[in-house]
Amino acid sequence: MKTQSPDTKPVVAIVGRPNVGKSTFFNRLIARGIAVTHPEAGVTRDRNYKETDWLGRKFLLVDTGGLEMDTGSSLSTQIRRQVEIAMQEAKVICFLLDSRDGILPLDMEIAGILRRQKKPILTVVNKIDNPAKEEEILSDFYSVGLGKPIGVSSLHGLGIDVVLDEIISYLDTVEEEKDEDQPSIRVAIVGRPNVGKSSLLNAILGEERLIVDSSPGTTRDSIDTTLIYGEDRLVLVDTAGIRRRTRIDHDLEQITVKQAIHAIRRADVALLLLDVTEGLSEQDKRLLYQIEKAGCAGIVVNNKWDLIRGGNEVKGQYQKRTKEEMRFIDYLPIHFTSALTNEGLDELMDMIKTSSLVHQTNVPTSQLNRVMTKIASEYQPPAGGGKNLKIYYLTQLGIKPPTFLLFVNYPSLVIPQYLRYLQRRMREELDLWGTPIRIKVRKRE
Repeated sequence: MKTQSPDTKPVVAIVGRPNVGKSTFFNRLIARGIAVTHPEAGVTRDRNYKETDWLGRKFLLVDTGGLEMDTGSSLSTQIRRQVEIAMQEAKVICFLLDSRDGILPLDMEIAGILRRQKKPILTVVNKIDNPAKEEEILSDFYSVGLGKPIGVSSLHGLGIDVVLDEIISYLDTVEEEKDEDQPSIRVAIVGRPNVGKSSLLNAILGEERLIVDSSPGTTRDSIDTTLIYGEDRLVLVDTAGIRRRTRIDHDLEQITVKQAIHAIRRADVALLLLDVTEGLSEQDKRLLYQIEKAGCAGIVVNNKWDLIRGGNEVKGQYQKRTKEEMRFIDYLPIHFTSALTNEGLDELMDMIKTSSLVHQTNVPTSQLNRVMTKIASEYQPPAGGGKNLKIYYLTQLGIKPPTFLLFVNYPSLVIPQYLRYLQRRMREELDLWGTPIRIKVRKRE
């Protein structure tokens, strides 16, 4: 599979130990709340990229997980690796410290790592909420040995403009990406915890962009990753695993679930990832409802196909069973992949493009009405109260999803069952598989 990450704008990385306020600082720099912020240490784990600009200079800001002493744990090791990759990519590094904690041994260890980077380092001391004491507090942080410290309060926005001025003073002029205005296909990867969302994204990217760990709930932020596939620009959004509401007993998880649902609402195409060994659960059906409600196109992806023995016949059985369980949202295509062996990934990328195109289909009015005449003649429209439903004509109102306006004599006679029949037949006649269809009904005066 041929993909590439677009080489665009210079990268500015934020690093530091856990709980010094990196995500709050990140949000303040981009002037909007994107990263999950929470008093619990270690909330940010993956690299989270967002484009921002200051005084007309654009750059990519990357939030990273908190660096810790080598604990020997798999997760700690992977977080450290993510931070190392971010530092390698960066043109400027913001080293964030906590004024309230002072300089800890771990801060000095990180400072040693940063000196070896041979890159501009900004020593940023966070949580200075009283400007009157800033000079006194900062005097202690010169001992870090990475230049003049800059005092900020991420919470109140103090000193942020100074940091931004310093950042752009270090950035070389970078040629803007030629196709930066090219439309993107936003793809949200959603599913229950531990079905392999991050593994699938890593397989698509061909690199370890996201942390993969056996414990459920590893991904917390919704992470945007841009790549070029063929002639298309895709923004892939890996999201936190969504559990049943009754199992969401932690306020942090509530935040991440809201972000995942928000990612669905912003997506052009949503991939509902299933563990093929577990099948479609009730929670997956709720996610299907969220996809339909959001109006985005969708693909049901049965991951971990490498764990199932059998050929196309077995795959057909799984597909039939999944389709039967999808109830009224059975218009989504079903695909099989293995993030471990890369099976089905090329086909999945092609399906994403096809679903995106269907999602923005614009049908000529003349063709719509030929199709509607055919559909109405096949099935007697409803009647009631001595009145017969008469369909006059159909026109398209919009795309993403395809939305139509149906003019009739008595809108009350267009009952839900008949509306679903019209949607199903329109999907068959116009080849609108993989996307919701909206039909609004209006009385013709």
